[in-house]
Amino acid sequence: MPYLSKKDSVAEHLRAQILRGDLQAGVRLHQDSVARALGVSPTPVREAFRVLQAEGLLEGETHHGMTVARLAPNEWLDYYEIRRLLETHALSRVTNISDKILDEMDECVNSGARSIRLRDIHPFRVSNARFHELLLESAHSRPLEEIGKSVMARSLFFIPLERSRMAGVLREHAAILKALKARSFPRAVRLLDAHLSSTIDNLRKHQSVKDAADWELEARAT
Repeated sequence: MPYLSKKDSVAEHLRAQILRGDLQAGVRLHQDSVARALGVSPTPVREAFRVLQAEGLLEGETHHGMTVARLAPNEWLDYYEIRRLLETHALSRVTNISDKILDEMDECVNSGARSIRLRDIHPFRVSNARFHELLLESAHSRPLEEIGKSVMARSLFFIPLERSRMAGVLREHAAILKALKARSFPRAVRLLDAHLSSTIDNLRKHQSVKDAADWELEARAT
């Protein structure tokens, strides 16, 4: 396991709690309380808050406490549409790819498969995010990488990831990886576009179901 600084360790602990749903959107976090609970000083907690704020997981002012962020459904869709444009553009610029990146992508797919077997969504989200980060890194463009990772942090971790969808995501990643290993870059771009478009379609369906359920509850209350 790689060494984690206190800041990174606190950030990963809070990130995991948010992604697993142990810390719900709107929950208020105070650095002194978190520091006491984790047995660290307030400094690494304050630094971790800044990291998670930059990722879009927390919002507010560090010294006055942070709140687990909320994303409106239309924001999920906006972020995914932006990701689709950025990531497919980044991959369309790739004319060669290193074995090192391909090996790490392989590990992401294998890690995702283990997560499905263990029924643990959090490591699946982590390996999913890393797979897409590697796609961005393969373009060797710092602006695309920085902007893409920022947008990704605001999309991947808020979507209602269903277990039935996890297997489909893994198959789509494996197909993209197969095309990259064959150096069939145009095919990889098409597969990536289809992969992200499929996720957007699933988000729209999820939101339509939720809207209908909310309307029914409201109708019953009136």
